[in-house]
Amino acid sequence: MRSAARTVSVLVLCAVIIVAFYMYLNKAAGERTENKQTEAVTEMDRLLDVDFKKNYPPTPREVIKWYNRYSTLCFGDKKPTKKQTEKIAAKMHELLDDELAKANPVSTYADSLWSEVQDFKERKAKIYEADVCNTDDIIYKTIDKRDYAYVQATYYSREASSFATTYQKFVLREDEDGNWKIVGFSRTDKNGTPIETKTKTK
Repeated sequence: MRSAARTVSVLVLCAVIIVAFYMYLNKAAGERTENKQTEAVTEMDRLLDVDFKKNYPPTPREVIKWYNRYSTLCFGDKKPTKKQTEKIAAKMHELLDDELAKANPVSTYADSLWSEVQDFKERKAKIYEADVCNTDDIIYKTIDKRDYAYVQATYYSREASSFATTYQKFVLREDEDGNWKIVGFSRTDKNGTPIETKTKTK
C-alpha cells in the first residue's frame, strides 16, 4: 500500500510540474506577443506624436533620417491603414520646403503615399533598412543667396525572394527659421550620379 501511495504521489507531483510548466510557457509566449505589439504601437505613436514646431531636426542628415523612419513605417513589414497613412503623410509633409508643400497639398500627398503603400502590399515588397550618408559626405551649395544641402540615402528592400538596393539623393533648402526642408529628390547610383533626369517629389 505504501508503495502504491508513493507511486500516486509521484504521478500527482509530475502532473503538477507539467501543468505549471505549460502555464509558464503560455505566459511567456503571451508576454512576447504583447511586447512585440507594444513595440510596434510605440514606434507608430512616437513618430506621430513628434512636434516638429518645437523640435525640428537640426541638420540636413537628421531631417532625412526622420523622413526614412516614416518611410520604413509605411513600407516595412506591417503596412499602415489608410487613416494611419494620412497621419504619417501629414508628419512627412512638415519636412517639405514651403514651395514643394504648396505644390503638393497634404491631402494629395497622402493619396500618393497611400497608393505607394498599396503597391508595396500587392507586390509583397518591403523596405527593411534605410541608411543616410555620413555628415562629411553631405554637399552644401549656395544658389541665389539660398543655402542648399545634398544628402544621399540608401534603401534595402525585398520583394518576394528578391533583394534590391536603391539610392536617392535629397535636395534640402534652409528656410528663414534655419530649418532644412526637402525640396525634392532623385534616384541615383551608388556614387550619387542621377540615373533619372526627372526629379521626383512625393
